[in-house]
Amino acid sequence: MQRHRNPLSSLLHKGVSPSFLFSISQVIAHLLKPRGWKPPVRRQFFLDCNEITELCDCAERIFSTEPSVLKIKAPVKIFGDLHGQFGDLMRLFDEYGSPSTAGDISYIDYLFLGDYVDRGQHSLETITLLLALKVEYQQNVHLIRGNHEAADINALFGFRIECIERMVCYLYRQI
Repeated sequence: MQRHRNPLSSLLHKGVSPSFLFSISQVIAHLLKPRGWKPPVRRQFFLDCNEITELCDCAERIFSTEPSVLKIKAPVKIFGDLHGQFGDLMRLFDEYGSPSTAGDISYIDYLFLGDYVDRGQHSLETITLLLALKVEYQQNVHLIRGNHEAADINALFGFRIECIERMVCYLYRQI
């Protein structure tokens, strides 16, 4: 049973440009490396503030169309409390499979239970990959906010500082 969607037609309908979809694929290709991911040599993030803003805006448009209570059918992989531990996420994807057209995304949903940022050193990679996966596979990737996705909480526990240090911008509230 195939439960895949056509991201191009549904996102074009919502006003997302095809050039942005191409960059989503690049973001996923850059980050989704379960066996070969290495922390960046320099701490600078690979996307600029405008690209992050565009990704957040696109994801927000998708989230705004979803109900408050999600109905998810089995089978589903559930991940929780990543807290910016991107290396742990890559190890989980290596062990249990990652969402991709070459993998199991056509018949397994992915549910992420919140607390994506703070504490770990790679919150930007974590939230960026999750948002990009949501945009690319909007019917199969589900994100539920945790308390660390609130600006007042992530300002206290490290995400704000990471955004400022690695991107030299104050987008932590928007992300």
